Amino acid sequence: MQHGDLSGLCGVVLVSFKDMDLLGFKVEREAWLYYELSDGTRMRYEIVVNQVAKSRTQRNPAGEPMYQIKTQQLFGLLSFDEALRGPPSSGNITKKRLSISLDQQVTFSLQPNQEVWNVYRFDDGTMLEISPVLNSVVRTKLRGSVGEPFYLINSGYSHKLKVPSNLIMKH
Repeated sequence: MQHGDLSGLCGVVLVSFKDMDLLGFKVEREAWLYYELSDGTRMRYEIVVNQVAKSRTQRNPAGEPMYQIKTQQLFGLLSFDEALRGPPSSGNITKKRLSISLDQQVTFSLQPNQEVWNVYRFDDGTMLEISPVLNSVVRTKLRGSVGEPFYLINSGYSHKLKVPSNLIMKH
């Protein structure tokens, strides 16, 4: 699990925490994305928003309010090739342990006909669309509790923000 902070959304620089207020939001759509990995594993991935803050005074160059968005990335395996099963790894999985346990980079493909954008409506009317983006997937020699392969995933996101015109201050 990874946590993200989309501070600076809309080309914004970080603002003082004293200038930020938490802002409620509603989930319009959240969905998992399903991937096939070249080693036969099926995986799902989702990015979810768990907190939104809005600046009381700061605006970006377009006059839009500045937001800080906190996210969480979720990954899960659905199935894997039996030949990849191994004894569960014991102990803590640290960055150092991961770095010495790399096995093989795998390619991946997004299964077709999926809605890739999660959509959130902020209480001020702003709409956020956010989609996870896989950059690379590396299988490690480590195994999970049922012998499934453990993967090192490099990922990011794409986003679109639609601010209502009544919130935009003209210069």
